[in-house]
Amino acid sequence: MNKKKFISGFMGMTLALSAMGGISASATGTDHISRVWVSSNYVCIDHLFGPLNFYKRGDINKDGKVNVTDLSKLSAHVKGIKPITDPESLYIADINADKRIDVTDISALTAYIKGIKPLGKPVYETLYDDGTIIVD
Repeated sequence: MNKKKFISGFMGMTLALSAMGGISASATGTDHISRVWVSSNYVCIDHLFGPLNFYKRGDINKDGKVNVTDLSKLSAHVKGIKPITDPESLYIADINADKRIDVTDISALTAYIKGIKPLGKPVYETLYDDGTIIVD
């Protein structure tokens, strides 16, 4: 799925949920992140008092590329050597979208970078609506 299709689908979903009263703002998340959506290729982060930001899944340093630099940052975080402190990067680092940053995310990102497996199937639901993420 390309970014244009994801944005189009996301906007349609947002309008439908808004009409049903399904979107609500929550300031409980870090840096006022109210919602996070994940597709097979992108992470969309909605800020309560700011813009929607789109990132490639796994692009932890947000340079537009998913590569060994991102894997290094993820590994250092999981090992406790250098924590990821940027709130958006924490969501991007949760490669398998299970609300945990752990060795499973390292394995998934490694397989993607080596060209063995895609990052995952599309997840068209709101995740992290309470603004929490667990770090193992």
